[in-house]
Amino acid sequence: MRSLLASIVVIAACSSGPPGPVQTPGASQQDCAGDALRTCACTGGSSCDSHCGSATECDLSCTGGSTCGVVECQGTTKCVSSCTGGSKCGYVDCTHVTDCETTCTGGSSCDINCDSATGCATTCTGGSSCLMYCGGATSCTFAECSGGTPMLACPGAVIVCNRACPSCGDGLCDRVAGETCASCKADCGGC
Repeated sequence: MRSLLASIVVIAACSSGPPGPVQTPGASQQDCAGDALRTCACTGGSSCDSHCGSATECDLSCTGGSTCGVVECQGTTKCVSSCTGGSKCGYVDCTHVTDCETTCTGGSSCDINCDSATGCATTCTGGSSCLMYCGGATSCTFAECSGGTPMLACPGAVIVCNRACPSCGDGLCDRVAGETCASCKADCGGC
């Protein structure tokens, strides 16, 4: 009986939250500049992964059709990210962040991991599509969801705005929703 209970605890501990971010192939790796406040910008169609380390606050701007595959805010107190002008913010990692604010506008797409965050709020407007993982978060919501499909609550502690709930076979590899090459080869490719 004791070993069965230990197995259940191990399974529960290993299955919480989505898989972590994966570096974007070919993307420049940015260590955001600054001390307490760190800032990064990815502009003009660039491909960037941005890392804030343990800064107090991280501000990221992803503009002009850029791909910001990973925005690493885990360990910061406040993470402010802006994804505009048809850009793609593929994995904004706000795990355990006190205050995570994401603005996704102008036909952009944003996936935000709010696992165990204190407060996570996303503004999703102007034809943009957004997905948030909210497991363990104290507050996780869309501050604004407009310009398309209204907010939907999906299985697995996921909420979406201006898009359908994630499902294997929809053509999108939604890592923040738990999809990987092992769980959804149709969307994420082979491992």
